[in-house]
Amino acid sequence: MSFEFSSLQTTRASFAQRSALKSRGAISAPSYRAVALAAALCMAGVSHAAPSAIAPGQLGLVSVNSTDPDPISFVLMCNAKAGTTIHFTDNGWTSTGVFRSGEGVATWTAARDVAAGEVITLRAGNTGSPAVEPADAGTVTAPKTFNVAGSDSVLVYQGTLEQPAFIFGLNHVPSGAWDADASSSNTSSLPAALTNGQSAVALQQRSGQHAQDYTGALRTGTAAELVAAIADKNNWASRPGGDPSLAATALTVTNAADCAEEEQTTQPNDPDTITRISAIQGTGAASPMDGSTVKVSAVVTAFVPGIGGFALQEADADRDGNPATSEGIFVYYGNTPPQGVSADLVGKRVTFNAKVSEYRGQTQLSGIAQLVIGEPEALPTPETITLPVASSDVWEQREGMVVQVCGADAQPLVVTDSYELGRYGNIVLSAGQRQVQFTEHSAPNLENNKAYLQQVKLSRIILDDGISAQNPAEHLGRNGALLSASNTLRGGDQTSCITGLLDQFTDKNKAVHEIDYRIQPTQKAMFTGAQRPTAAALQQAVQGSNLKVASVNVLNFFVTLDPATFTVPGTSTSHEGRGAEARISISEQAFTDEYQRQLDKLVEQLLALDADIYGLNEIQNDGFAANGSLATLVAALNAKAGAGTYAYAGANGITDGARALQALGTDAITVAIIYNTQRVAPQGQAVAPDVRQSQYSAFTAAHGNRVPVAQTFQVLALEQDDPDALVTVAVNHFKSKGSVINGETDQGDGQGANNPSRMVAAQQLSAWLATNPTGFEQAHTVLTGDFNSYSKEDPIRILESAGYQLQKQDGDVYSYSFDGLWGSLDHIFTSASLAEKIGGVVEWSVNAEEPTVLDYNYNYKTLEQTTSYYSADYYRASDHNPILVGLKLGRGGVGPVEPEPIADFEFDVPGASNGAVLSGSLAGGGGSCVPAEGGAPAAAMPSTWPANVQFPYQLLAWELEGCATGSSVTVTLNLPEPVPANAKYWKYGPTTDNETAHWYTIPFTQTGEQQIQFTIQDGGLGDSDLEANGRIVDPGGLGVPAAVVPPTGSLTPVPVDSPWMLGALGAVLAGIGAARARRRTRN
Repeated sequence: MSFEFSSLQTTRASFAQRSALKSRGAISAPSYRAVALAAALCMAGVSHAAPSAIAPGQLGLVSVNSTDPDPISFVLMCNAKAGTTIHFTDNGWTSTGVFRSGEGVATWTAARDVAAGEVITLRAGNTGSPAVEPADAGTVTAPKTFNVAGSDSVLVYQGTLEQPAFIFGLNHVPSGAWDADASSSNTSSLPAALTNGQSAVALQQRSGQHAQDYTGALRTGTAAELVAAIADKNNWASRPGGDPSLAATALTVTNAADCAEEEQTTQPNDPDTITRISAIQGTGAASPMDGSTVKVSAVVTAFVPGIGGFALQEADADRDGNPATSEGIFVYYGNTPPQGVSADLVGKRVTFNAKVSEYRGQTQLSGIAQLVIGEPEALPTPETITLPVASSDVWEQREGMVVQVCGADAQPLVVTDSYELGRYGNIVLSAGQRQVQFTEHSAPNLENNKAYLQQVKLSRIILDDGISAQNPAEHLGRNGALLSASNTLRGGDQTSCITGLLDQFTDKNKAVHEIDYRIQPTQKAMFTGAQRPTAAALQQAVQGSNLKVASVNVLNFFVTLDPATFTVPGTSTSHEGRGAEARISISEQAFTDEYQRQLDKLVEQLLALDADIYGLNEIQNDGFAANGSLATLVAALNAKAGAGTYAYAGANGITDGARALQALGTDAITVAIIYNTQRVAPQGQAVAPDVRQSQYSAFTAAHGNRVPVAQTFQVLALEQDDPDALVTVAVNHFKSKGSVINGETDQGDGQGANNPSRMVAAQQLSAWLATNPTGFEQAHTVLTGDFNSYSKEDPIRILESAGYQLQKQDGDVYSYSFDGLWGSLDHIFTSASLAEKIGGVVEWSVNAEEPTVLDYNYNYKTLEQTTSYYSADYYRASDHNPILVGLKLGRGGVGPVEPEPIADFEFDVPGASNGAVLSGSLAGGGGSCVPAEGGAPAAAMPSTWPANVQFPYQLLAWELEGCATGSSVTVTLNLPEPVPANAKYWKYGPTTDNETAHWYTIPFTQTGEQQIQFTIQDGGLGDSDLEANGRIVDPGGLGVPAAVVPPTGSLTPVPVDSPWMLGALGAVLAGIGAARARRRTRN
C-alpha cells in the first residue's frame, strides 16, 4: 500500500538553512527564486503576488541593540509584498569578498504586504522566542542565533550567504569606521555594493552603550532623502541596551512605490523518469545537475529533524557500482516537515520530485513535491570508513550516505577537540590519539608542517549532534550519559566507531587541517576515559620535593567586570574589563555572580596545586593595591588556607632598578607571583626590566610581550647557608600567535604569527636575567609562564641555548589545545644548577581537556545548565593546564627517601594446594602511623563486583591512624608466583569524582618478578574515606581478567561470589594478627 501527497512547497521564505559552523543563524536558505509555494497557492485558487526584491536605497536600519534578544528595527522605502524575505547577519564581510562564518543570520518573511515607512522590529537573540513587531508583519526564523555584540556590524541582504544581494549595512565599533577586513567576530569590511553615507552607516560604539538609534529630525521625505539621513552617523544616538528605543516608530515616504518583483523561474518536472542519486551526485565536488528538478525513488536512511531534513540512499541493488559517486543525498525541508515526513519513513522507499542545489559544498534536494511513500525495505548496508582516509575524496564520494567511521587497525576514535561541544553540540575525533601541534615534537619547517597538517586532516572527523539549534539543552557525556559537572567528556576520551549520516558544510575560514565533513549520529556513541586527574595523584607525583613551583593561567581574572573600564596604575592607558561579566541574562533571569564562580574555581585549583611559589598569567594589570585583583585572589586563598598563608610579590613594591613601579607595563593583563609564607620568604624586592631602555623593548607595545617579573626566595626548610636555599622565579607571558604585530604574519612553518617578537623576548629575557636583577647571584633560577611557543619552536631553543632546561612531563600530556591540535605553550625552565634536583614534573590536565561549557561562564547555557554544568571545583578553572615542578633541594640534593616501616604481613592464599602465601609490608605515613584499633574497614560491602575479573590471591582491607595529614603509605606485595599478565590493582570505595562506592583501578609498579608496589595518599586516590585526616582506609586486591589462567596450577582463582570473597573485605591489619601480621619498630 502506498500513500500520495501533493504538498505545498516550502520556500526560502519559510525556512533557513544552517551554517557550516552551526552558528545557529549564520544561514542561507535555498534560492529565493523558488516559487513552489506561490505555484501551490495558485493551484488552490488563491491569488498570490511574487515577493519583492529590495535594492540599496530602499531600506534603512533605524535601531540596533546588543542586549538580548538583540532587537533590530528597519524601515522599507518601497511597498513590499507578502512573502518577501530579507536576511540580517552579524557575519562580517571579508576583504576577499565572502562572509566570515561562525555567527548568525536572522531571516524575516513578510506575512502581509508592508507599506513604505512602516518600522519593523525583529527580536531573534539568544533567549526567548523569536518575535516580530508588529506581530502581523511576518515571522523571523533562526531562533537563538542572531547575536549582535556591543561592537559589531549588521549587514542586510537578499539571496544567499554565497551570493548576497546587499541592501544596507551598519557598523558600530570603537573606531567609528568600517574595518579593512573581517578579522574577528566584531569586525567587517564594507561590501562593494554598498556606499557609506548612502546605503551604509559607520557608528562609534561607546563603552557602556549597547544600543544605537536613528534620531534624525527628518521623518518625512523621499526615499533617497530618508535613506541618506539614516546613513548619516550624525543622526544617531547611543544608549544603554535596556532603555527604550529612541528611533521613530514610522517614517513618511513621499514618493513611495511598489518594490520590484523577484525574478521568477520555472521548475520543469518529468513525472516519468527516475534519476538515480549517483547521477545527481556525480563524480565531482558539485552536482552536474545543480538547479535541475528531478524525480528520485530511494530508501530513507535517517530522519534528522534537528537539521531540517532526512537522508535518502539507493538500495544496495540500485547502486551504480562506481566508487567515485555517492549513493546518498540529504533532503532539506526546513523547520516543518511536509505532510507524511516523519521518523516513520526510515526504512521505507519514498518517491518525490525535488530541486537539486549546492549548499556550503553539499549536494542536496529541497522542495519536496508529489511525495509517494512505499513499503518498508531493507536499509542499505552502511559503508565503513577507516581513519586516516586516503584522501578527502573518500568523504565526498560518500556524502549523504549513512556510514560507519572507525580507526584503522582497531584503533579507537579519540576526542581531540570539544571546543564547540557546549554551544554547537559537536566534537572532533581522530584515530588512535589526540592530534598534536607540529612544532610540539618537530623543528619548524614550512614543507614538513604543510605535509603534516594534510595528514592531520585525513585522520579526523566531526561528530555532530543532529541539531542545528544553538545551545542545545543536552550534550553527550561519558558512558552514554548526559554531560554534567560530574560526568565530563574530556579530550582523549575514546569510542570504538561512530555511525550516522555523513554531511558536509564548507567553512571558508577553517584552518588548513580542519575538515568540512561531519557525522550526524544515527546511533549514540559511547565514550569512556581515564579517571579525572586528582590533587592526591598530583602531589604523589612530586612526593619528596621540598620546593614546588607552579605555572598557572588564571583566565583573565579581573575585579573590573565587563563592561566597566579601568586605567593601568601609573599610566594613562585604559582597558575594558575582561573575564567575568557584571551581569548576564538567560531567559529573562539576571545573574551577577559570574565573578564569584570564577574566583571559587581558581582558589580550588591553586590550593590543590599546593605550590610554594605560583607564577600567574592573565591577571588584571591593576597594580598591587589591597583592592586589586592580585590582592583579592590572595585574600580568597587565605580565607580557605588560613590568614597569612599566602602573599604576593609586589606588596612591598616592584622596581625596575630605576623607579618604583605601580604596575607592569600598559597591557590589560599581566604576570604575577604568589607564594606560601610558611615555606618560602622573599629576599629583597621583586624586579622587572626597565622597558624604557632599548635592550628591553621586547616588553613594550612594540612587540606585545608582557613585562616579566622576578623575585628571589629563601626556602625555609633549608638552612640559610645551604647553597640551595635561594631560588629566583621569573614569570613571563610572550606575544600570542594571533593579532599580527609589525607585519609578523604566519610563515606556515608551524610557529604561527609574531614569532620574531617572541624570539626577541626570549633573547632579552635571558640577557636581563644574566644581569642578576634581584641581586642574589648564587640563587637557582626558575622560569615560568605562557611563552606562546610550542616545545620545539625558536623562542624555546633560544632559552635552552642560554642554559635553561625545559622541564617536560613524559607522555601524551600538554598544556593547551587550539583547533583540536594539542601542545604546550606554558612551560617551566630551570637553570642548569637544578639539573640533578628535579623531583617531578606534572602538566596537570584539569583544564584544557575539559569542555569549555563546564567553566564558570553563563554564556551559551540554558537555565538548567547554569547549575548542572558548574561545580566550584578545580576542573576547567582556565583554558590552559597548570604545570607543577617539584625540586629536591639541600646540600647534595635530596635523594629518594625510603619510607619508614609500619608493618608487614603474611596470608595463606585461599584455594592454594601448595601452602602458598601472600606477604607484604606497609611503610611511610609519617608521624606515628599505626594500624587502627580493631581495624574495622570504613568501606561498605560491595553489592557488585568488577565484570570478568578474578582475584587469585587475596583481597586486602586495612586501616591506619596517626599518620601525618596528607602523607603517603607505600604498599609492597610479594606474590607466590610471577605477576600475572594484564593484572590490575582493583579497589572498592568512593573517589572524588564518584562518591558512591564502586570498583576502580589504581596504578602499581612491578618492582620484581613476583613483587608489586603502589602508594596510597591520605585523602587521595585509594584512601576510601576521601579525607586528609591522618587515617588511611584501603580495601582492594590484585585482579586479573577472568580469561587469564593463574601462573601455575598451584593456585585456584577465587570466584567473585564465594563465601570467602564476601568476608575478605572484613579482614584488616589488626585482625591479620592471626595471619602473622608483625609490627615493625621505627628507627
